[in-house]
Amino acid sequence: MTDVAMGYSGVVKNNRANQTVIEDFLNSFGKVDYIDESLLDVFTGYGVAGPNYIYNFLISFTNAGVLAGMPRQQANKLALENLRAAAAFVEQSGKHPAELLDINNSAGGVGITAQHELDKSIFSAGIENAVLAAVKRTKELGKQNKGD
Repeated sequence: MTDVAMGYSGVVKNNRANQTVIEDFLNSFGKVDYIDESLLDVFTGYGVAGPNYIYNFLISFTNAGVLAGMPRQQANKLALENLRAAAAFVEQSGKHPAELLDINNSAGGVGITAQHELDKSIFSAGIENAVLAAVKRTKELGKQNKGD
């Protein structure tokens, strides 16, 4: 996502590229991740559609708040703050998200009840299948551009 100077650009270096010369240019788009060429399609398919998964989550989470009776503006504000806080906590704590779920889910509580419902759903599989489809499409587009 370059509109907010966040996100990653995947860059494949070769022997002719001078990393020092191109670093400022690349960093002007956000963060840079130097990757092996074999991962370029995976990086592209995974990263380019990444915001779509987040937007869909926010829409669903906001709609759930509205369905439960919260005004849309308030539900959206709360959903955004939960997203920001959770992402910051993962980054700052250095803990795996599963560890943070354990912290947030007390026995018989609200969090574990919600987690139980998510575990019964196709939430994770839906995201995983969408990523795999995006990677597949990236590879197909790459073949079309090469004339294969």
